[in-house]
Formats: sequence, C-alpha cells, structure tokens
Amino acid sequence: MADNDQTVTIDGKDYQLDQLSEEARKQLANLRLCDEEIARIQRQYGIAQAARVTYSNLLERELPGEKSTAKPSTKSTARNGAAKKTTASRSKKSTE
Repeated sequence: MADNDQTVTIDGKDYQLDQLSEEARKQLANLRLCDEEIARIQRQYGIAQAARVTYSNLLERELPGEKSTAKPSTKSTARNGAAKKTTASRSKKSTE
C-alpha cells in the first residue's frame, strides 16, 4: 500500500500519513513503540500475578495447621493481600 493511501486516526480525526511532517511521523512511531511496550509489560504482569497465586497456594499448604487441599484461585487471590500483610507484621514483630 502506498504511503498516500495510509491514514492514522488521532483524537477521532483521520490524517493522511504523507501529509504529516517528518517530526509528527517520528512521534507517531514513538507512540506505537510505547503502546507495544505497555502491552508486553501487561502480559508479563499477568504471568507474574498467576505465578504469585500459585506460590501463595503452595505456601498456604505448607503452613502449620493448613494441610487442606489447594484453594480455588479466586479465593486465594482475595487472601493474598491479607497473607502478605500478616507475614510482614509477623516478621516485623519477630525482629523487635
């Protein structure tokens, strides 16, 4: 496709790429790179969240008095924040 056939929509308005200045095209390319990087980081974040839930479930099974089967991930996710806070407060108390 020729450059003059390509358009880009910015804030709801269409622009012909060949009518944008060189600087505008550079900034458009920069924005696209940023969007790609944000998408990549969001995918990594999702992977890290899933891993954290798994590790939390495994830890919970290893704690004294917690020898039950693995909890569903929806419950575990809600409990992760509380477990983290509890762990942090126990660690702090034990060092005092």
